[in-house]
Amino acid sequence: ELTEEQSQSFQDAGVTVVSIPAATGREDLARFYGEVGAVLRGGNTGYTHGQEIAGDIFLRIDDVLRVIPENSAPVTACYLFDTQGGAVTGDQLANKLIEAAGLTNGVYSSTGGQIDMQTLTIANPTYIFCPIGVADQLAAAEGYRDLTAVQEGRVYEIDEQLIRSQGWGMLDAAIAIAGAVYP
Repeated sequence: ELTEEQSQSFQDAGVTVVSIPAATGREDLARFYGEVGAVLRGGNTGYTHGQEIAGDIFLRIDDVLRVIPENSAPVTACYLFDTQGGAVTGDQLANKLIEAAGLTNGVYSSTGGQIDMQTLTIANPTYIFCPIGVADQLAAAEGYRDLTAVQEGRVYEIDEQLIRSQGWGMLDAAIAIAGAVYP
């Protein structure tokens, strides 16, 4: 978000600023890309082109799920951003990356990108994914170090930018998650 001063500076320079909310889910990614396409390429043509690109991204992400072996029991995982409760929750687009790897997000019922320790303890995910450099913090932090995934060495670092991406980086994230669980 821009400050009023920044907005005024752009306006004074004759620059039009367009604010497009980030996508929150799979269907919303088509809206996001459509709106970006409409701005960059123009009207209906750009909107349609943007939606096609979003469809292509998820078509490739769906390909990841097609090569995952079937499991009779759900395998739980989560992506933790830090030791202060930052996580990929069920209301975020990144949740679809966990699902694309054939896993169940153990903190799916949480929202807003925040979880509490009790929720995480109950979920006790089989796999934990986190940004580069956070695995050691999880191993040292109270509560986190007691989780099965931490104790059994199933914590994998994946670049946070791939998880937060709303572009082709999502495919790389889905592949990294699936590759860690199904090498």
